[in-house]
Amino acid sequence: MIYLLIAVILYFVFQGHKLQQVELKKPEPATPVQKKSLVVLLIGSATTAMSPLSTAGGLLLSGCPDNIEDGNKIFNGMFSMAVTCMVVLVLAAFLGMFGLWGLF
Repeated sequence: MIYLLIAVILYFVFQGHKLQQVELKKPEPATPVQKKSLVVLLIGSATTAMSPLSTAGGLLLSGCPDNIEDGNKIFNGMFSMAVTCMVVLVLAAFLGMFGLWGLF
């Protein structure tokens, strides 16, 4: 550990004069295609979290009590809810619902 600290100190002593100030520029505004891509990404990530095939969905299924009669019923319900939400959000995006407040 001490060798790493000494190496970092020596690097800045001998090479530190080559460091320059970084100039930051204001980023360009997002294009409409980039905004639409962001909406698609957000829709997909929001509905994937509800799916039983995701990590969170698998944890929800594994946390169910053992006295549940039909585990497939829970799986099918979670999966159908994820697909339904995906379809509703995609339809809302095509109808322009995400552009109502001037966000996208």
